[in-house]
Amino acid sequence: MNLQYPCLQPFYKDVFDETMSDPVIAREIEFVWGFVEDWMGEFLHPVGNDLYHANQSESILYCYMASQSLTFDWLSHALLLGNYETVLRELRSILENLFFMFHLDTHHKNKTVKDKYEILEQLEVSNRSPHGKVVFENSGYSDWKPCYDLYKELCRYIHVHTEASGKFALKIATEGFPEALDVEYYQGSFLQCSKTWYEISKIAGSLVENLFQKLQIDMRQFNPNLFTEIYGA
Repeated sequence: MNLQYPCLQPFYKDVFDETMSDPVIAREIEFVWGFVEDWMGEFLHPVGNDLYHANQSESILYCYMASQSLTFDWLSHALLLGNYETVLRELRSILENLFFMFHLDTHHKNKTVKDKYEILEQLEVSNRSPHGKVVFENSGYSDWKPCYDLYKELCRYIHVHTEASGKFALKIATEGFPEALDVEYYQGSFLQCSKTWYEISKIAGSLVENLFQKLQIDMRQFNPNLFTEIYGA
């Protein structure tokens, strides 16, 4: 095979060009494209410093958030190329995991990250891995209900649902195979993804703020309102 970088389907360029030329979503593009740099440099770095100075570096929530940096990077590419359902599915997974990692940190304060990982591992072995509402309800985060409502909306793109599977199967049945595979730019879908992404970034900041309160960690560098201050309410 004579593959050439970036080895993408040619129609993605049209989607990318149309996306980038839409003035209505200029602010959202700025958020999506700059998110990874803000996430790592302006969000994670101060969180890590405050945890370190408080001798509380064994945070699995922090480690999980750091592990998602490259995931967010790929999501920015997927969104700009029109893969909206892929972005929503991944954001759903990130949201659910944020809450369970928060739970591990707050309910097992004196354990190491490895210990917390082994707790999760044992839950998997015993077929008791938490998922869905129980993750949010038992997290210890008081304002969990709106976050769970967002999660439920995102579940439409991962479980058996018209949004996840039926709609596209119907399109192939009515329009034929080639037409249904065409990727197009949809302003509404882009805005849905960027809004969801932004809400999850604010939730991450709120979870860290709540964790600091529970562990009595001073916020010296960490700014829980970072993304709101950068990108607005």
